[in-house]
Amino acid sequence: MLRLEIDQDTETARFASQSVVVRGKAFSGPYLLSILADGYRKQQFPQAPQLDRPGITIVSSADSLLVQAADVLGNFSLNYLFRKLGPTTHGRSVKAQVFEEVFRDVLPCTQFGKLCQLSGPELELRAQGALTFVVDHPFDRAVVVS
Repeated sequence: MLRLEIDQDTETARFASQSVVVRGKAFSGPYLLSILADGYRKQQFPQAPQLDRPGITIVSSADSLLVQAADVLGNFSLNYLFRKLGPTTHGRSVKAQVFEEVFRDVLPCTQFGKLCQLSGPELELRAQGALTFVVDHPFDRAVVVS
């Protein structure tokens, strides 16, 4: 079973309680998100497996290993990006070092400074639109969008 779990604390989670009626039949928000995700998959990653219907569920992060793993990966990869852009806090540097040690063999040589920058006293990330960070591996490809 191929599934996608979304943290109930995100903006997208509001879809969980929504439904749309089409020709007299009600479709849940997660079901419609599954259809959209599958359309994206077909266009961007045609060889990837299809989501089951309904393949998307809205869950509590405390109950989902998938959501917790995504949070950790997103957090540590973002801190890796911060460190690549310049001086940052000690905590961010430690997380970046852990991320780099784990993924050292598959990290791209991206020129992050051309894509975004750190600014302000809180060292906030500034980028035009979304920043797509790709981890390349000979057998797989993972994309984290921040």
